[in-house]
Amino acid sequence: MTSADLIAGLEMLGRKAREGGMACEIALDECSIVLLASSVRDPGTDVNEVLAGGGDFMRAASLETAHEIGLPEDWMDAVAEVDAPPIGDYPDDNVGVVGVRVLRPVPEYLLAMRLMAGIVGEGRSDMDHVRRLMRRTGIETREALVGLVEVFYPNLPKSGGPQLHPRVETMIERALESRT
Repeated sequence: MTSADLIAGLEMLGRKAREGGMACEIALDECSIVLLASSVRDPGTDVNEVLAGGGDFMRAASLETAHEIGLPEDWMDAVAEVDAPPIGDYPDDNVGVVGVRVLRPVPEYLLAMRLMAGIVGEGRSDMDHVRRLMRRTGIETREALVGLVEVFYPNLPKSGGPQLHPRVETMIERALESRT
């Protein structure tokens, strides 16, 4: 697959996201990718709905994109595997509304993003990545993890009060338990 193929796929995926009222991020972490999608039309949406719906949206839109422009179904994996990843905003049409942003963030942001995504079970888990990123950043307390999530996601819908959404709380608890 060429970089032109990847860029064409990201352009189409970005248009689909924008048309679907979604803001999506693809964060490159060494040789893997982290996907996070949220609704721009309903910013008050519950975190579970944002993350679950966003993941479903990204999977469906990337498959649809693959079929429409003749890419392999797993074309998104190539975004992390190419030597010069296509960092940037898609579509790049100067309308001011990004559908998909591809970035190579700092480890602290990746840690916050993995805590937000909260994937555990179903044969996949973010927990190994979370533990590795905790070691890499030196962040080891509940307070520091909560603060990190709040710094990168200041508009995160809360679950009735000052505490984080239960899904994020669970990820933090599991990460801290697994260190001992």
